[in-house]
Amino acid sequence: MSKKSSALTREVSSTVSKTVSSASASAKAQRRFSASVQLELSQRHLNFRSAAKGAKGSMAMLQRLHSHGPFSDGKALSQDVEAMLFAQLVEDDCEGKLHLLAVEGSDSDSDSDSDSLTDGGAPMGIVFWRELSPEEMRAWIKVDKLAELAGSKLRQLKGKGEGKGEGKGEGKGEGKGETTIEDTFHVDASGSTALVLVRNDSLGALSDASSPSPPPLPLPFPASSSDRDHDHDHDHDHDPPSIFHAWIKIELLAVAEEHWGKRVGTLLLAGALMQAHAEAKSERCVLHVAGGKDNVAASRLYERFGFVEFPETVWERPNKNLWCLGNIGMVLSTLPLSRRPTPAGETQRITSDESKERERGKLAIGP
Repeated sequence: MSKKSSALTREVSSTVSKTVSSASASAKAQRRFSASVQLELSQRHLNFRSAAKGAKGSMAMLQRLHSHGPFSDGKALSQDVEAMLFAQLVEDDCEGKLHLLAVEGSDSDSDSDSDSLTDGGAPMGIVFWRELSPEEMRAWIKVDKLAELAGSKLRQLKGKGEGKGEGKGEGKGEGKGETTIEDTFHVDASGSTALVLVRNDSLGALSDASSPSPPPLPLPFPASSSDRDHDHDHDHDHDPPSIFHAWIKIELLAVAEEHWGKRVGTLLLAGALMQAHAEAKSERCVLHVAGGKDNVAASRLYERFGFVEFPETVWERPNKNLWCLGNIGMVLSTLPLSRRPTPAGETQRITSDESKERERGKLAIGP
């Protein structure tokens, strides 16, 4: 083996080693996020219930949810859409790609404390999420616009530093009627350091994935004739961008009105992202915010998870009030999930950075 090939082999091996190490650290962080969600469910005597076509107990769960009545308020959220999603899940119209996750009170809450969120085991909220096919995303995304806007916003955040005066003069373009980059993104500037990292990584992932796939690294040893023939037949310059793959869509997230303000929406969104990442290997998420920016509660919830609103120019119809998350794994491995105060007699380990964020009231995922 030549010195050049040997050096390249060492470089590739080093890169692989670093990637494996990074993946291991990310997996550990994601397990901590999952554990914090499970801890909160346990402390509040709550449970996740999941339904999928053909899964054991799914029909009983759907009947229980149906008997509860609609979770949507009929105003910002359509009860007709909710009924349609239930019907699609029962009839399997989405060929197993539609999923339902619910938060319910524990069936045995007779000895629960007064701070429990249970209601006799009643369901409290639901989230429908669906795996999107590459073909569907290919027809929906305007790749050049997405790459341009994600890249521009990423450069803007890195240049200015999010949370340091960002948004001043927002919406006042240089010319009358002109739309600026500030106008096209709805980002909460008061996020924590972890949230800034998530947003930057999300935008970077969307920008990178919108570009054509680069050619593979040269092999450190001579290619076989079959490899050369394959490379000749396959033009890497025309590989489709990976932006079309690994998407889910939050079809509906609704919490029963009597449970508003109790972090049920936070738990539902966290649970849906964990489930999608673990079961469907999904990395990107899109959702429609009913009512747009006027729906303040929903907007704040999605902002705390790192979602960014993208303008209508990025999408084919339907294209209004669409928010994206470019890297679900980054959310699960980076954002702290704030919990209610730990009960007396128990200890809670908090990092110095998290402690400072708590003091400022800027934990990434709050109530």
